[in-house]
Amino acid sequence: MSRSPRKFRQEEIVLFRANMDCKIVKLESLENPFVVPLLMNCKNDNEELISSSVPHAIQENGTFLIDLDKLPNRKDVFADDNGVWTMKGSRSKSYSIEKDADGRVLSLNKSQENADIIVRRRPYVCKSCPDYHKTIISIEYGKDIDKWYPIVLVHYYFEGEPKQFTVAPHGNRKAQSTQPYVRTKESTKEKLAKNVADVKFNTKRALFQTVKDVGGVSGAASTSSLPRNYTQAKHIKQKLGLTPGSSKKSNDPLLAVLELQKSTFPGFIREVVCNDLPTIMLYTDNQLDNIVKFCCHKKTGLVSELGLDVTFQLGPFYVLVTTYKNTLLNVKGGSHSPSCMGPVMICMTKEEGTYLSFIHCLLREVPGLSQYLHATGTDSELALRNATAAGMQNASALLRYLHSQRSIKAKLKELGISQSLNSKICRDIYAKGSGLLWSDSKEQFNELVEILLETWNALESEERRGPPQFASYFRKFMRERMAKYIMQDLGLGDQPYHQNIPEAVNCMIKEWTNFVPQDLDKFVISIYDFAESFEIETELAWFGISEKWEVKETYRQHMPKVPHGAMTTDERKATMKRVSKICPDPEMYKQCRTFKFSNKVATASSVSGQPSSVHKEPG
Repeated sequence: MSRSPRKFRQEEIVLFRANMDCKIVKLESLENPFVVPLLMNCKNDNEELISSSVPHAIQENGTFLIDLDKLPNRKDVFADDNGVWTMKGSRSKSYSIEKDADGRVLSLNKSQENADIIVRRRPYVCKSCPDYHKTIISIEYGKDIDKWYPIVLVHYYFEGEPKQFTVAPHGNRKAQSTQPYVRTKESTKEKLAKNVADVKFNTKRALFQTVKDVGGVSGAASTSSLPRNYTQAKHIKQKLGLTPGSSKKSNDPLLAVLELQKSTFPGFIREVVCNDLPTIMLYTDNQLDNIVKFCCHKKTGLVSELGLDVTFQLGPFYVLVTTYKNTLLNVKGGSHSPSCMGPVMICMTKEEGTYLSFIHCLLREVPGLSQYLHATGTDSELALRNATAAGMQNASALLRYLHSQRSIKAKLKELGISQSLNSKICRDIYAKGSGLLWSDSKEQFNELVEILLETWNALESEERRGPPQFASYFRKFMRERMAKYIMQDLGLGDQPYHQNIPEAVNCMIKEWTNFVPQDLDKFVISIYDFAESFEIETELAWFGISEKWEVKETYRQHMPKVPHGAMTTDERKATMKRVSKICPDPEMYKQCRTFKFSNKVATASSVSGQPSSVHKEPG
């Protein structure tokens, strides 16, 4: 007969990474006659030995007694952030047990016919480090984990000296990936399934909501607590056979927005102007700070323009969306930085005064934007261009390539120009490498534009009566505001300004809201979640676990030296606080942040809110 000791000495219990819920226990034996009484008696005799958490990202020798009932899901015991484990068979033995009068297990007797329990050992080898092993010892009344005795023993050990290793990719994916594989906790999959089943969420938003539910990237208990990716969410949704639905309408959406401003989102719903045509300003401190970081300096390759675009079909209102590029990061598989959503305005009219109220709202928060914003990118909407130019006096105004091309085609059609001449003029302007917009200098641009304007006048005169009109239209409205040399001079690239990022973000918002128009209050909540989704992806990138984005090579020195799963919540939060202070040009950031309007500067053109007809062009 063998029996486990009733009490363990304090030195035989070591906290794993100072976690009170996860304890390494030093055992004198791992044989069944010692282990089984220990597991079955420890709740009464040695409760201090029991862990209520899995040792995440453990890469050392250690033995744990884990209470499965304290885990959000019993199957979470298999998710330890160490990637793929290969089970090398399993061994089971049947026992009858003897108990004393108090119900404590005293001894085991091997028995096949009159067995009370089955003790099973599951040995595993770590795919990322074949010298690293894991054994799970369970007392079972059936193979299903719900029929196991709640306390299990999990033993980790190296063959030879312990060593640190990098978790390998899964290896079974069709597409090659260098992303370390982390098994997602079963409890997280349950949350993800609940969210994809919610009719308010599309798949991407359900994925984001699940990240929030587990505490966010920094606050999650482990990497395995986070849902893996969009593919996982999509697979779960398909498995459940779900389709999107619609949500109930609010009785008074504007009143609901005001309630949200007071209670839930005071730091996001910045201004609500209540009149016949209400406007709502939405942004976080971080969104505004990122515009200062990335859009208010002149470092080539690290500066971003501030994109602005107005969209509709999201509800009974218009939405002015701003965008910027996070130039500390790259999109995986490319050389360009990811685009992020900045401040947003919900409005009822597309008027210059409305747009200007949004610009002035931003300037009240950061006056330096009026002086240091590097460049803006808009479409051909005159009211938006004028409002932006009035508020951001020193910013170079860029016109997006695709919008100008549409406008030119429409103007040529309006003038009755033939399709053949329409196509020729578009080639003259936009043809890659040889078109006007690909000019390498202002001198080359001006020389070529005069030749083209003369040619277009002659060709237009051959097709229609009266004085030629297209050349004067082009000279007045288009000009060089998207030319290659302008982009080069601004440090924004070596091609004409063809970016259509705000429109792309608008499409993403429509997808985020399931392509279903929403009431005002529901849409505000959707936009808040959408803004947070960019922050989550940024955090994932800094911890090296994003499948979409990665930190640029020149900034990787600032990434944490240990894996996400091996860090405590406080360590992760400290890491993000540290990297949030990194910016491409600290001196310009400081200048923009400390700028204040003087009495002379605070004139009608900058803070009065009156529309202006300023047309600022670069060059």
